[in-house]
Amino acid sequence: MESRGWHVTLLQIMLLLVLLALPAAADCTWDSLTDYTFNYEGAYSSQAYKASFKDGEKAPYKCQDGYLPSSQYSGPRILNATCRGDHWEWDARNLQCRQVVCPQPTPIADGKVDPPQGIFREDATVQYTCNQGFTLNGDATRRCQNNATWSGNDPTCEQRCPEPKPLPHGEIKTNRIYEIGAIIIYVCDDGQRSSATCGEDLKWRPEPPSCTDTKRQTVALPPSPPLPTTTTTTTTTTPLPPTQCSPLPSPTYGKLFSKDGFRINASVFFTCDEGYALHGPAKLVCQTTGIWDPAMMPTCTAPPPWIIILSVCLAVLASLVLCCLGFFYFMRRRRRSTPPPRNYRRQIRKPGPYDAISNDEVARLGKPLPVTSL
Repeated sequence: MESRGWHVTLLQIMLLLVLLALPAAADCTWDSLTDYTFNYEGAYSSQAYKASFKDGEKAPYKCQDGYLPSSQYSGPRILNATCRGDHWEWDARNLQCRQVVCPQPTPIADGKVDPPQGIFREDATVQYTCNQGFTLNGDATRRCQNNATWSGNDPTCEQRCPEPKPLPHGEIKTNRIYEIGAIIIYVCDDGQRSSATCGEDLKWRPEPPSCTDTKRQTVALPPSPPLPTTTTTTTTTTPLPPTQCSPLPSPTYGKLFSKDGFRINASVFFTCDEGYALHGPAKLVCQTTGIWDPAMMPTCTAPPPWIIILSVCLAVLASLVLCCLGFFYFMRRRRRSTPPPRNYRRQIRKPGPYDAISNDEVARLGKPLPVTSL
């Protein structure tokens, strides 16, 4: 009985030794997946949900933040690595991660960008500013995004008047367009109205009006001495509705026409002198609110210099062509009308001695046919 028990114990020990001798099935680890990135430019990160993976399990991986696949790679952004025993099997071994670098920022006309050039990695920023007399239209700050592009759009520098300052005891009516020729309306609380135009010097002319405070405080004296107190009352003046719009000046190198003046519902027309072009609306209408529509004063500008030069050259060329044609016509008429000289006689050719020789005779002579001279 003891011998049988001894055999069972010995069998268990031998089985345990056999199991220990067998190689343990190793799992794939997340560290071994990331360690494999030495074959690539850059590093990888992923949404790992555990530290080890069994055979056949998959782990997603992608380029780290701040890196993008190289231009030679056209596969999916997120790949899967499959655990095969104790090693990983990759979906795409040709994937290369390169650091995100944005292109050089676009230069801005009539302004500058800071810094103008360099290596712009993710989250790098550039600042745009305009020269004196110009206003920035667009984002002043742009950031290098994780897709290697700049945020926003390219800003521009435009000639504009500054935003008008607040009007004490009144308000300013504007459409927020401050380009050259723009019109703003000053409306005082007491009903006074005036307008200002953005000039070519980028200043508002004329100056804003001085509005009076309509909420005046008055002190009423008591009717009898026994009452030592004073009573303070506040009076408010209701502004009257406007009867006309603010007067408009004639544009430089142009004229202004209005049948009804600047009254409500009146129309004002603009024209330019000869050689100048009208830029802006040719007609303004005075609305019932006392504001011109559209709120933009037109301007008269001269044509570009190259158009003037081209016109002069074409005029000179046309004059030369006409002169040449006239000269040739005159010479031709003169040649036809000139009589021949007095001793002029028309030479009539007389028959020569060889005129009656046939071709056969010439061939027998073996000599060329002589030319009869006059």
